[in-house]
Amino acid sequence: MRATAPIRLGILVAVLLGVAPGAHATLMKITFTGSVTGVPTAFLGTFNPTDPASGTIFFESSTQDNLPGDPNSAVYDGALNGVTHTVQFGGYTATGDMGSITMSLGAFDIWTAFVGNVSGAGVVGFTLVDVILALEDNTGSAFPDDSLPTSFDLNDFSLEQARLVFQDAGMNFATVTATLTSISVSVPEPSSGLLLLVALALPAALRSRRAR
Repeated sequence: MRATAPIRLGILVAVLLGVAPGAHATLMKITFTGSVTGVPTAFLGTFNPTDPASGTIFFESSTQDNLPGDPNSAVYDGALNGVTHTVQFGGYTATGDMGSITMSLGAFDIWTAFVGNVSGAGVVGFTLVDVILALEDNTGSAFPDDSLPTSFDLNDFSLEQARLVFQDAGMNFATVTATLTSISVSVPEPSSGLLLLVALALPAALRSRRAR
């Protein structure tokens, strides 16, 4: 029976870190930087050309394609759900905790992440309604297929943008655009809160083991 104690302890650590035994972590983090390049005139002051832009967007790489029979189109509905995404343009911060990824292959290869359930300050009567990260390749050769990519090279794309989309009561839209200068994809490390929880739980688990 004693031989099973380390196994139980390992399972406890895995559960506390949110990783099921035998499973693989599939949450991926996209980090990007750039600068604001397009601002509607009415938005000047809140946003300005050359303002720094940055963001982190997470996606679940095991999300299933809603269009499995189409080799040139993919919809990964819910790939962004359940994690907080953050985008900053200058002093403006936008967040969201759900969304999807779409891909289209052909004469143009297009990868787009749509962040939904967004929050951000209103601007001159406009409300933030969408946060979009878009990569486009006008040679149609950026992606070998429509499976979710887990890495990007900006040199493969002719358009690399982050966008904040606003809407007013009259259903008019306004978009602030940033051009990316860097993008990377990584597996996020466990949060400090989870690590603290593990640190607090392990002594109790060890004491329980000794008590047996």
